[in-house]
Amino acid sequence: AIPEASPLVIVPGRGWKLGEIENVAVRIGKLPSKSDVLKRLHSLVYGRPGAAAVLKRNLREFSGFDSDERVERMRAAAAR
Repeated sequence: AIPEASPLVIVPGRGWKLGEIENVAVRIGKLPSKSDVLKRLHSLVYGRPGAAAVLKRNLREFSGFDSDERVERMRAAAAR
């Protein structure tokens, strides 16, 4: 049997939601849902891949990291 993934919990960060930044929201909207850019960005900010149906929605809700530890983990993942 395939184990079910736990639901993604979006923890509010220290900044603005990406969807509230007009230029970023427009650029996210222009990319196709199956874009490798969106998939990689989702993996970087949330630590796991997302389904194409929710990638854009989740990225628009991202408002930064809630702790310095998460920032360091993201930097390490981006360096790979």
